[in-house]
Amino acid sequence: MKCVRTCLEEGKKVNTESWLYDEDKWLSGFAGGIVPAKGDKYRSKHIQVKKVEAEKAVEALNKPSLLGIFRLELASPKTVKRFKRVNTPEEVENNGQLLLFEVKLAEKRKLGDPRISLLHRHDALQDKLYPQI
Repeated sequence: MKCVRTCLEEGKKVNTESWLYDEDKWLSGFAGGIVPAKGDKYRSKHIQVKKVEAEKAVEALNKPSLLGIFRLELASPKTVKRFKRVNTPEEVENNGQLLLFEVKLAEKRKLGDPRISLLHRHDALQDKLYPQI
């Protein structure tokens, strides 16, 4: 609790509201790896967006993880003029940029892997900002 107290004190010095939030071992959170170990359905997910060539776009059309592919026409390097969803191989053209939106699962880790939770480790965590703590 000394670290928590120090964080609160530092926050007060710079007029910052501090919160303590930890659900590592609770089922509403990560539960120390227990929840994602139950299967892919329970693992963390994120949406990956990447620029692809026409060939990769066609390959991705049948992937269950695909959310969509869009062809972009740019007005400038940072401005989209038009975009159109690509649904079939015939709609994939070599003009414009193709962006693929796909659901990705978090890396699979075994229960007990020290990367799952630093709290599982028996060594003390070192505070790099305040090593004297």
